[in-house]
Amino acid sequence: MTARSRVLPAYEAWKHLRGTTIGRIVTTAPDGTVDVFPVSYTVHDGEILIPTRLGTKLRDLATHPETVFEADGSDPTAQCVWSVVVRARARIHPNPAELRHAEKVHLEPLVDLSANQLVVLVPTSVSGREYRTR
Repeated sequence: MTARSRVLPAYEAWKHLRGTTIGRIVTTAPDGTVDVFPVSYTVHDGEILIPTRLGTKLRDLATHPETVFEADGSDPTAQCVWSVVVRARARIHPNPAELRHAEKVHLEPLVDLSANQLVVLVPTSVSGREYRTR
């Protein structure tokens, strides 16, 4: 079976991002080492909000705020899978509206329930692809 792919327009990429809550963020450590972390997230006002706590991910983003975020999923109705990549700049000190939104949507950390920080990704570019499975 051969999958057909198509580049997603930005509005469809954002629609997919709003339809799921799990993604991956790429960080760069002070020594240049790259890492990937699974995260929970929500979309708010064209930005991506990620709960976290003090630790490696937060330190890396504070040191190197340029990052890449990726989410993917499937749509059985449309018989396709998709992937969206967001290049962004991380902001560690969110504004009060972002904090209220994260609380309102009950944004829960993926693993660590003691998360007390919020990373905001300000996109510089969004790209996506959709792959038809039939």
